[in-house]
Amino acid sequence: GGDAEKIPGLSGAAAVIDPAFPYDRLLAGEAGRAKVRFTLDAAGSVTTVAVVEATHPDFGAALVAAVETWAFVPEAAAEAPEREFEYEFSLDRVPYGARRLAECVRGGGSISNKAAGLDAKPQVLARPGLVYPRALLAGGQVGTAKVEFVIDRSGLAQLPRVVEASAPEYGWAAVTCVNGMR
Repeated sequence: GGDAEKIPGLSGAAAVIDPAFPYDRLLAGEAGRAKVRFTLDAAGSVTTVAVVEATHPDFGAALVAAVETWAFVPEAAAEAPEREFEYEFSLDRVPYGARRLAECVRGGGSISNKAAGLDAKPQVLARPGLVYPRALLAGGQVGTAKVEFVIDRSGLAQLPRVVEASAPEYGWAAVTCVNGMR
């Protein structure tokens, strides 16, 4: 699309999602950035991703997990199979509702985990695909992650955070998936 063509690392992008803002960094009110280097196969799938630099490891891990979900048109992948991309984790990019929730948690408040007042149990309407972490793919290991999040009034998943994960990469992959849920 239009904006992707203006960003060299995204030229020929067919599917791109933003990384989840790391929960702990959000609660700390800390912005940052990360830069990754990644490769594409002939079909346009991301095959490897590595952090080049990051102001905090959480920003690097969040960007890696997002980039692993990206897809490009085959022609663009053939033209530029090795790419770099830098992402600015700005607090202004965090939805207003999520910033308010983070402020509540930061101030010692609590967020209700009750479904009181709902007409029915929440159902997933939209969710990005869960992508197996590339760093763990070669070893064939199996893992788990448990993620906690808040469903806001409009039905968007907000403030996803890893509660437990058998490896950090599984947690980041799960947070990335939940981050786009409706």
